[in-house]
Amino acid sequence: MITKDALLQIIHEQQDIKYDNIVPRKIEKNLLSAPEVLVITGVSRCGKSTLLRQIQQQREEKDFYI
Repeated sequence: MITKDALLQIIHEQQDIKYDNIVPRKIEKNLLSAPEVLVITGVSRCGKSTLLRQIQQQREEKDFYI
């Protein structure tokens, strides 16, 4: 089982990652405020995590990605 300290360390490390060369995507407003779970799927290295970061930046509610 993961410890609380390890989880906090992961969160802090991910907050420090710089995404300088990303292409901004047009994200529909209804996706940003949808009460449903949004599932992002795709092949490896297609930009799922980058898209999730962009969605997180545009939402008012802040959450964590691990």
